[in-house]
Amino acid sequence: HKLLLLRAVPAEAQGKKPLYGIDVSCIFPFNEANRSILDASLKLLDTKDANLIPFLRFDPNDMDINQLDKIIPKFRAIKLHPRSQEFDPLDKKFARIFELIEKSGKPILFHTRKENWPGSDPERICELCTTFPKLKIVLGHFANASNAAIEQVCCNPNIFLETSVMSSPKIIELVVRKAGADKVLFGSDQPYSDQEIELLKNKKANLSVTEKNKILG
Repeated sequence: HKLLLLRAVPAEAQGKKPLYGIDVSCIFPFNEANRSILDASLKLLDTKDANLIPFLRFDPNDMDINQLDKIIPKFRAIKLHPRSQEFDPLDKKFARIFELIEKSGKPILFHTRKENWPGSDPERICELCTTFPKLKIVLGHFANASNAAIEQVCCNPNIFLETSVMSSPKIIELVVRKAGADKVLFGSDQPYSDQEIELLKNKKANLSVTEKNKILG
């Protein structure tokens, strides 16, 4: 299972010292050869550790809308990966899915990259808010550091950035100055990146303690 969005809180609050100060992780499954990512997501609901928060991941190409309506309330958020599942979020055939998620109020974490699949382009994903203005979107991997997508984060209250891989201390600092720390969410993309390195970016950014804690929490 993949550990991705992580928040750091004082270790003394838990009575123990978590590695790197991280004690809560949001998790979702990899693609698997022998079962669907939806089945793997549902299996995560059996997780007994309160510090592991399951996200719902599924393939929109074969998602039954009635089933989705029943299982969304069981998860804290949704993770969608346009490249891995080979879908275009702007295709109108997926409108009912996003309408349902918008109604639920649950955020969607999108994998974003510009160069390897058009459906993962963060600038295009931002266009979803034109049709679904209340949809909460988290652009993974810092929206590929796209200036156009970052501008959308600044002007749209429902679009956020996740810091893993494509961010740096300076660009985190610049975005916080423009959009506020509430629009930036810490992520590690573990195991593709390293939790300690991703935390160090936040530590090295020229931000206040309050701003850093908002990003981490």
